[in-house]
Amino acid sequence: MKKSLLFLAGFSLAVASVGVMAQQAGGFTGPRGNHQATNQRAGFTGPSQQQVLSVAQAKGLRDDAKVVLQGHIKQHKHGEIYVFEDASGRIDVDIDSDDWGGQQIGPNDRVEIRGEVDKGLRTLEIDVDSIRKL
Repeated sequence: MKKSLLFLAGFSLAVASVGVMAQQAGGFTGPRGNHQATNQRAGFTGPSQQQVLSVAQAKGLRDDAKVVLQGHIKQHKHGEIYVFEDASGRIDVDIDSDDWGGQQIGPNDRVEIRGEVDKGLRTLEIDVDSIRKL
C-alpha cells in the first residue's frame, strides 16, 4: 500500500513538472519552426522613448545602431536566423533561444523586436535582444 501511494505521488509530481515546462517553452511556429526556448523574461512594459523604425530605415543605419521594429517573423532560415518582414521590406534577424521569452510566435503574429543592426562585409541583419508578441 505504501509503495502504491509513493508511486502515485511521484507520478503526479512528474506530470505536473512536464506541464510547467511546456508552458515555459517558446519559439517560432512557422515554416521550419521547431525552435524552442526555455527562459521566461520579465521587465518594464510601458512606453519607451525609442521610436519604431521600418525595415527600410533600419537597413540604412550604422552598425550597432539600436532599433525597434514591428512586423512579422515570416520564416526560419537556419540556426537562429529568421526572416522578419514589415510593410517596407524584409531583413534577417538573429534570435537567440533565450530571447523568445516563452512565447510561441507564428508568421501571422505581429511582433515587436528590439536589437541592434549587425553589418558584416556581405551581411546585414538585426541581432535581437528581445521579442514581444503584440
